[in-house]
Amino acid sequence: MLYGITLEIAPSLEEADMILIKTFEKIKEQNVANLENSFICITLIKLLIQSAHQVLHPQERRHQFKLKHFKNTPLLHLLICEQISIDEICLKNKLTHSDFNTKLREEFNAIRSLHDK
Repeated sequence: MLYGITLEIAPSLEEADMILIKTFEKIKEQNVANLENSFICITLIKLLIQSAHQVLHPQERRHQFKLKHFKNTPLLHLLICEQISIDEICLKNKLTHSDFNTKLREEFNAIRSLHDK
């Protein structure tokens, strides 16, 4: 999964390799293996986006990657790709945390249903 996303982001195989190496260094540093299963995929993708940003665009502050995996899931895109906090997303979209959780669950279910087909 991570390699596929990396290939989508990176303009070359060499840069994709550098992004993956940096991502696995972050995984080791942050001891991701001890996370709950439901959060591990999100965490891995977030670390990959951070690594890609550091390798490809170190001077830019914002994460501006668009991933086809999240084109139909706007909240997941904001959370994972743009790495905007839940509080910021709720404030910007006038959502309560409960509303956010409901919409996020709907987006996860939409992704699951696509993969189940």
